[in-house]
Amino acid sequence: MAGGHVVLVERTTLLDLPDWTGVVTAVDGPTGTDQEHDPHVHHVEFDRDLPSGLEPDRFVAENITYCARVSVRNNRIETLPTPGVLLGVARP
Repeated sequence: MAGGHVVLVERTTLLDLPDWTGVVTAVDGPTGTDQEHDPHVHHVEFDRDLPSGLEPDRFVAENITYCARVSVRNNRIETLPTPGVLLGVARP
């Protein structure tokens, strides 16, 4: 994902942290096939510092580089095996 644009999203509100968008410059973590890395830990470097005062586990990083373009018409969703739909399409 190096080169991808990332925003920080608050877990409880699903709102982006205002005025912060970073570009991923490096990633180190599990590949899915190696045994060298903890499968729950990724180290991600950005082109800028994270905002000061971030509380652990309050925000998540969301890749906004590859957002889908979505058009909803007639508001009808059928045979969906979940109780709802969450759709987010932030664009840089």
